[in-house]
Amino acid sequence: MCHNHQLPCYFPAGYGVSMLKRLADKFPNAVAQLTLQYRMHGNICDLCNEVVYKGALKCANEEVRSKKIELCRFPESISGMAKSMHRDAKNSCHTKWGWLHSVIDPNKPAVFVDTDGIDNRTVTGTFSDESPSGKASFISLETSRGRGHGGNIVNETESNLVRTIVHGLMNCGLGPSSIGVICPYRSQLRLINEDPFFTNAQKSGLEISTIDRYQGRDKPAIILSLVRSNIEGKSGRLLEDFRRLNVAVSRAKHKLIIVGSWSTLTRGSKVLRPVLIKMKNENWVEKLPPNATELYVS
Repeated sequence: MCHNHQLPCYFPAGYGVSMLKRLADKFPNAVAQLTLQYRMHGNICDLCNEVVYKGALKCANEEVRSKKIELCRFPESISGMAKSMHRDAKNSCHTKWGWLHSVIDPNKPAVFVDTDGIDNRTVTGTFSDESPSGKASFISLETSRGRGHGGNIVNETESNLVRTIVHGLMNCGLGPSSIGVICPYRSQLRLINEDPFFTNAQKSGLEISTIDRYQGRDKPAIILSLVRSNIEGKSGRLLEDFRRLNVAVSRAKHKLIIVGSWSTLTRGSKVLRPVLIKMKNENWVEKLPPNATELYVS
């Protein structure tokens, strides 16, 4: 994959343009874009094409394209996590095992977990026409830890959902060292690291990091927590950087789970919007029920 589609190296002195980027800009004829990749499932590769590659990126062979994550105890281990057998004819993701079954299903290599429906009881907002939710009640899930801008934004609900998802993957047989959790904000990272569950899982190999620090790494399963959830549709500048989002989406080998607010991200990020529309069109979006965080022991 082309170096220009990766994040530049970080230099504390302020030199944010890498030498390779300078050389590529000066000698464009010497730059060749690699179009074959040997890492990602085909569905995840398709999302990378939506971010930047415009269909040019291809799987090297059928084995790469179709390789799925192996969960030897799926789905029976999910039933042990459920607090009750929750069924709701109005919500398609309420099956025998609930939304977690659908999210970690190995037959779904890429899933967007839509948090817009969680606790949607007090504030009314108008969503875009493309939203799976249409026009519905909506409550912001993000909060700020002190003064400042994006660096202080956290989303406790997403942290709880990520814990449930990681717990589900581990219960179904995936080792912690095969799982990575990444997010754009250091403040969210700090919030996650305050949870004893994550502290213990990291001792067994679970990796938790910001998107920027995860460049050059990959895992069989990646959970990407995008944090932003507000009625104004503000996604922040970090989620407008196509290189950062390309890195985020391309870290997963066999399973990519993106957790976020559909309405906020589709309205606020021009880079993310085509990715999420693609996922909606492919039926890769799981809309959570209002009590999603209360349905499992995690």
